[in-house]
Amino acid sequence: MRTRFLVFVAATVLLALAPPPADATFHLNQIEQVIGGVSGDTTAQAIQLRMRVNGQGGVSQGRLVVRDATGRNAVVVIDFTTDVTPELQGETILIASPGFAAHTSPAVVPDFTLVNLIPASYLAAGSLTFESDGGTVLWRLSWGGTAYTGPNRGALFNDRNGNFGPPFDGPLPSTGTEALLFQGPASAGSTSNATDYAVTGGAGVFTNSAGHSFAVTP
Repeated sequence: MRTRFLVFVAATVLLALAPPPADATFHLNQIEQVIGGVSGDTTAQAIQLRMRVNGQGGVSQGRLVVRDATGRNAVVVIDFTTDVTPELQGETILIASPGFAAHTSPAVVPDFTLVNLIPASYLAAGSLTFESDGGTVLWRLSWGGTAYTGPNRGALFNDRNGNFGPPFDGPLPSTGTEALLFQGPASAGSTSNATDYAVTGGAGVFTNSAGHSFAVTP
């Protein structure tokens, strides 16, 4: 009986000392801003995440995936391998393609390089997800209005009903210097892509985790 009790105590202590679940370190991030191209150059792309609360920089356990207008043909644009610090609420994480630097002032210094581009054929209608390496959709941004016919679902971490739709009613910006921008504060969760996002009134401005900003130029 004493041995069993000691085993129980030891297990309880180990459980108390165990680290939190992996998704507790990165799951509360928004897809804050996206641009699919600059002045028609679709090799110039950028995605910006934003932490909703402190301590959400453990993105090495996450990835960004884009899908076509039907929600199929997934392309992993980046599978993160390192984390971001100092992990403060409102901190942004900037992922940009190599071609984006030629279209920013000053030349962009991203936190991560976009490994694969969002295919040009996905810009009219598609869906971008921030998800765990296990495939749990933590945030979803879909665009194209009724031309997007894929799923809008995701986990409940960032959307109370797990439905990020309906999609934003327009293409992903790529023909000028504007970007698609989340309109809520850093603390905000998702309501619907149609109401949460709008095209910037002028040129998009992207910011890396160090707080340096880069304006999009023609």
